[in-house]
Amino acid sequence: MLIPNTFPSATQFEDECQKLGINETSLIVVYDNLGIYSSPRVWWTLKIMGHQNVTVLDGSFPNWIEANHPNEKIEVQEYNLGNFKAKLRPNAVKDYNYIKPNTKTNQALVLDARSKGRFNGTAAKPREGLRSGSIPNFLNIPFGDVLENGKFKPEEDLKAIFSKINPENKEPVYSCRSGLTACFVLLAGELILTNTTAVYDGSWTEWSQIESNLNYI
Repeated sequence: MLIPNTFPSATQFEDECQKLGINETSLIVVYDNLGIYSSPRVWWTLKIMGHQNVTVLDGSFPNWIEANHPNEKIEVQEYNLGNFKAKLRPNAVKDYNYIKPNTKTNQALVLDARSKGRFNGTAAKPREGLRSGSIPNFLNIPFGDVLENGKFKPEEDLKAIFSKINPENKEPVYSCRSGLTACFVLLAGELILTNTTAVYDGSWTEWSQIESNLNYI
């Protein structure tokens, strides 16, 4: 089964962070070259691996350049080995075995961050071998809805989006195609919500492949 962005093991993540020179006391600012894309996923991964002193640069590098802030050329650098230690919060990473019964119990509110076309099954297949559609009882907040001009919308706008779709303030779990853009909406929720946040890491890619195989059998 192909799941593109599968969550790393704590050991693997710890090793790679130490190679980057990350220490337990490091302040980490995450950003993207082309606007907000993978930085929320990096932020979320660091947070649930126990590193709380991490933030995302709103608007990322394009907004930084537009504001005429200083920048430097990319150069290969070597770092002293950091002392980062991974302390995984396992409840923040959900899998198929959690999602399947929740489609009936609705104990957690699961929010799908894909576009409306992908969610409703009206858009073309996202890639070969992956069908369109959505998981039963999931609700949709397209990741583009929480952004405006490459930055996160103001808190009042985000509150309106979330309160409309989650009036009971249930514990949210976020999903998308493969766990990446789910973190856009998770970060938006983090700005205004107080309850626990988690990601269905395999997302639609895992669900659709497992369910297709079960139906075939």
